[in-house]
Amino acid sequence: YGVQFHPEFTEEIIKYLWTPRVAQWKEQVSFDLAHRIDTMKDPSPTHTIIQNFVKYLAI
Repeated sequence: YGVQFHPEFTEEIIKYLWTPRVAQWKEQVSFDLAHRIDTMKDPSPTHTIIQNFVKYLAI
C-alpha cells in the first residue's frame, strides 16, 4: 500500500468525498474516522505547493 499526495484537495473536497463513506470504513480503520473528518484542518501548505509549481515550472 502507498499514499498519493493530492495537493489540489481542500478540506471541503475531502469532507465531501469521505463523509458518505464513514460507515463503510468504520470497522476497517483503527481510528475514529468520523472524528478525524470533523476535526480536519484545511491543508493550506498544499496550496503553496501548487502555486509554486505553476509559478516556477508550468509557465
